[in-house]
Parts: sequence; structure tokens; C-alpha cells
Amino acid sequence: MNNPNIEELYKKLTELAKAGDEKSARAFLTEHLKEFPAEVQEKIVFAFFQDALDKKVGIDEKISIIQKVGLDSINEIEAAEKVMINEDKISNVRASLGL
Repeated sequence: MNNPNIEELYKKLTELAKAGDEKSARAFLTEHLKEFPAEVQEKIVFAFFQDALDKKVGIDEKISIIQKVGLDSINEIEAAEKVMINEDKISNVRASLGL
């Protein structure tokens, strides 16, 4: 790193990373992206893309789980309704037979 500006960029980014401030680190990288060397720019863009993809997959998996749990609940409710209807029919038959 011969360029003093690049050294300052890396220094600032390192400070943000050590502080655990991901939001500020992302904002810093986005704001200063063009100041990094081309190969670093590519890695940053790929990292952002990968992170977005990972988050999207995570969201899709959560939606899928919620949908499955919802369907399972609906199936359980329908099964309970059938039991209640059958019990009601049995009660009506018994009542009509005087039992």
C-alpha cells in the first residue's frame, strides 16, 4: 500500500471493524468504494452480494417454516373439527334413540 489515502481507508475500516460497528463499516465501504483498488472493489461488491443473498435465503427459509407450521395448524384444526362433528352426530343419534 503505497498510496497514503489507501492506508487511511484501511485504517478507518479496521477501526470500524474492531469496534464491531457493521452498519458504519458498510456505509464507509459504500461511500469510499471507488477509492479502493479495483481488485478490492470487486471483493467488497462480492461480499455485499453474498451477504444479501445469505439474508434473502434466510428470510425465504423462515417464510417456508412459517408456512409449514401454518399448514400443519390448519390440518390439526380441520382434524379436530371432524372429530367434533362426528361426536355431535353420535350424540344426535344417541338422543334420537333415547340413549
